[in-house]
Amino acid sequence: DSHNKQVKRKMTLDQFISNNRGTNGGKDWPRQMLANIYTTIQTDEIKLSAEGEVSTSRWSDVLRRSQTDAGAFICNDGEGTHDRDLFGIIWGPTIAAMSVVFEHTDDESVLVEVLAGFGDIARIADVQRQMDVMDNLVSNLCKFTMLQPANSTRPQVAFAEDQKAGMAAKAVFAIAAKYGNHTRGGWCNILDCVLRLHKLGLLPTKVTEPEDGIMTEADREKLA
Repeated sequence: DSHNKQVKRKMTLDQFISNNRGTNGGKDWPRQMLANIYTTIQTDEIKLSAEGEVSTSRWSDVLRRSQTDAGAFICNDGEGTHDRDLFGIIWGPTIAAMSVVFEHTDDESVLVEVLAGFGDIARIADVQRQMDVMDNLVSNLCKFTMLQPANSTRPQVAFAEDQKAGMAAKAVFAIAAKYGNHTRGGWCNILDCVLRLHKLGLLPTKVTEPEDGIMTEADREKLA
């Protein structure tokens, strides 16, 4: 309300501080920091265009200032207080965005970058033990392997010729091997891929045969 002429009684600094109590992970923000924000709001109005959007010149100015120390505030308590909350906000849109890129590009370098991003998400989810994130990630990756039920009459050939499917399958199994302890529902997708590989005859012998090299008929029937 600082720049709204229709508001006669402007919010005071004390009221601004009071409104932000308990918003720092249940604690209060430093008073001086809030005072600086309050002063900035009063002296530097964000003006919108007639369409209700920030003008190009204004946005360019914001980007320029973001590259300097002006107005910078670094909150590092050494405990990652806000890490889980921030990750909780961005992981869904991030997986969705990268999945779209992975689906629509054939550029190998881009595919590698996207898979590296998926790996970073898996690593963070593992550290924070966010199993729902891991399950969602695995489920999305499995969709690109072509190892779930497909309509192709020659699935072995289709899989062998699809570089993207092979890269996705390797990523899925790498995540399962490294972060399997914090994967729950995603294991259903992983096992579906393994079973389909077996039915297609694409699994190596060391995976389908026991370590002692002896497989009974009952064992073979279970894998069939």
